[in-house]
Amino acid sequence: MGNYCSPSFSMPISNLRSPKLKTAPPFPLFGLPLVAYKNIIDLMTSAEQVSLSFCSRRTNSIIKYIRHRPETLTLWIQGRNRVLVKVSHGHYKAINTSRQFFSVLGAKKKSRRVYRLETISIKGHIVPVKVFTKKDGSQYLETYWNDKNYGLRVIGDYVCDLFRQDLLAVKLVEDHIELFEWVHNRQPSITQITLAKKISDEDFKYIASKSNTKLLLGNTSLSKNFRIEKFNKKADVIGLVNCHWMTVENIMELNTGRIEIRGKTFTNKELNRILKHWINGGSPYLNHLRLCLDKPNDQEYLDGIVNNRIEGDPNVRFYSALYHSEYIFNNVGLERADGTKASFKVYRDNSIFVFVVWPDAKGRTFESFD
Repeated sequence: MGNYCSPSFSMPISNLRSPKLKTAPPFPLFGLPLVAYKNIIDLMTSAEQVSLSFCSRRTNSIIKYIRHRPETLTLWIQGRNRVLVKVSHGHYKAINTSRQFFSVLGAKKKSRRVYRLETISIKGHIVPVKVFTKKDGSQYLETYWNDKNYGLRVIGDYVCDLFRQDLLAVKLVEDHIELFEWVHNRQPSITQITLAKKISDEDFKYIASKSNTKLLLGNTSLSKNFRIEKFNKKADVIGLVNCHWMTVENIMELNTGRIEIRGKTFTNKELNRILKHWINGGSPYLNHLRLCLDKPNDQEYLDGIVNNRIEGDPNVRFYSALYHSEYIFNNVGLERADGTKASFKVYRDNSIFVFVVWPDAKGRTFESFD
């Protein structure tokens, strides 16, 4: 590991040994009683803990087994011009709320300038490394590889092993299939997969059909002629943007709780088919549908199912959707033969149609407000 750091390291990342930095004398961290140095390590950021883990086998073992393991810490792989392993804190309950991420280790393609950098050993690879400082002042270690996507997989394995935790989410930006296969080979499942904009039709179809993720999200630019048949994907959430290819048949085939479609406009007659499909017992897992309508007309999209229309007491109904979204509905809904009730509404300013099935995520029913 060269002279990158020493087992007596106890300073922030910016104080790691560097020819451009003046460092304080090493503090004998591990000369303290176990309880004392454990408390110090627990006060470090996740990025500092990762940096400390490279100092020696002992520090790696201490970080891995002795540090406090926050129950709400989650591991993510994200990034554009550089690929990063990040951590986030807080229980994962919402897909559309802002989360605060902290980068802990990065992988970037080698350039001529990196050969003057110090090196570390990671999973048997000796690679150049430097401290990268973000605009907000936070820091993490950036590693350099001949193939940054291979490097991402190595550092991903390293951080997961260090924190003894599987990845919660991965964004597939490049080498989609290789990264996808790596994720599914290293752990039995993953909560969220996000597909980046640039992806081939073949890669998208393969990942969409093979993944067992709970949330499949994407803002993809697929070809004009792209189509997918038998899209009977089972998931908690499928949220797709720019999905010009999505058909009524695709929506009715999905075994998915929450479906959000953007970048495609449906006609009233197409929506009528979807609603009739649900009325007749189809889409048993569906609890939340959101799509865009072309010139909404309730007489058209409710054609043939007026007898299924219900009215409760004239009170507003608050609905909490799966993975968080709050809606307010009036007392009008739909009911099918088995007694299952649903509410719906159209946002007139943007022609967005929202359909939800009761009970909601908090257990409230259509009658809760009667």
